[in-house]
Amino acid sequence: MSLSSTAYNCEIIRSGIQAIHPGQIEAARAVGMTYPRIVRRIIMPQAVRIIIPPYMSNFISHTKNTSLASVITVPELMLTAQMIYSSTYRAIEILTAAGLIYLVLTSAPTWLQLYLERAMVFEKRGLSARRLRQFGLNRTS
Repeated sequence: MSLSSTAYNCEIIRSGIQAIHPGQIEAARAVGMTYPRIVRRIIMPQAVRIIIPPYMSNFISHTKNTSLASVITVPELMLTAQMIYSSTYRAIEILTAAGLIYLVLTSAPTWLQLYLERAMVFEKRGLSARRLRQFGLNRTS
């Protein structure tokens, strides 16, 4: 499962970086930026906005799919829940608790994804106070 997740994540990151228009890299080179600075200032900020939704969705999906590991008797949450309710005969309570744990494990990354997506929206965020001063603009304009 780790290898599968790693392969998907690498593909997501690769496609996010390749989604940046080559003209932006050429423009940065034209103004004399070094490649590490181009990556840090131009490529990565744009790529991260593209990468976050599929990366987090993949993470959440693989978290949910860990329950399939119980089929091959890898001790994880569902197999542990099955072992407990087979000895206590309290299936509803144990499976409800396991479901709540999965709910927390998937809801927290979902909220993190929503927060990161909102934080990365440039149109709403606008320019920083430092950039506004640099361009000689007022905060109200």
